[in-house]
Amino acid sequence: MSAVCIGTSSIIRLLLSAGAHPDNGCPPPIVVSIAKEDTASFRLLREYGARLDTPETGAWAMAVAQACGLKSMEEMLAREGVDRGAILMRCPIRWEYCLFPNQAMIENGLPPKPR
Repeated sequence: MSAVCIGTSSIIRLLLSAGAHPDNGCPPPIVVSIAKEDTASFRLLREYGARLDTPETGAWAMAVAQACGLKSMEEMLAREGVDRGAILMRCPIRWEYCLFPNQAMIENGLPPKPR
C-alpha cells in the first residue's frame, strides 16, 4: 500500500474498501504512517485491520518512532499496546536510509538531526 507514502486519507480509504490489505508493503503502511506522523492514516489502517502485534509491524513502528524522536507517535503506539522495549531484529534495506535519515545517522554513531 504505497498510497500511505503519497496518498491522502480518502485515497487510502478507497483502496482499503476495495480490498487492499492494510499490512502489505515494505515497510508496512502502519510504519510509514508513524514515520510521517500521520495519525489519520494510522487510525484508518487500524480501522481496516492493520496489525501491531508482530515484530514486522508494531516493533518496527515503535523503533521508527523512538529513533526519529516522535514522542506523540510513541505514545500512540503504547496506547495501542505496543511494548516500548520491543526489539526490532532486522537489517534495514538501502532505501530505508532515505526514508528514515535519522536512523541512518544513529546507526553510524552520529547524533540525529533535531526536528
